[in-house]
Amino acid sequence: SVPRLGPRLTWRALAHAVYGSSELLQLDKIELNDGMIGSIGDVGVHHVGKLGDLSGNDEYTSLDAALLSRVVQGIDRGFSATPLIDGNILGDINSNNSLTADDVMSIAKKAVGLPQSDII
Repeated sequence: SVPRLGPRLTWRALAHAVYGSSELLQLDKIELNDGMIGSIGDVGVHHVGKLGDLSGNDEYTSLDAALLSRVVQGIDRGFSATPLIDGNILGDINSNNSLTADDVMSIAKKAVGLPQSDII
């Protein structure tokens, strides 16, 4: 696991959020300890989807593993279901900041019903 620096912000998507939709998040006007701790804003991405669902169909299938395999091998550069989302966000199953054959295997195992602790 990769160490994370600083606080972690979490939230829940609205119940009516459309699966596969994405939006830009902008964090600004951040104040910590009444301004005693310096802070800066940043931008991020909110995507309504499942980690490893690279086809965007709300299911885990062999297609998801095949799509990731093509990116890992350098055949493709991303995923057509999510062209504006960095593939590492959805495909890095083991959170090692790299798309690898291990990620492909995790998705393939999940697709055939084997439990995968990294994929809920």
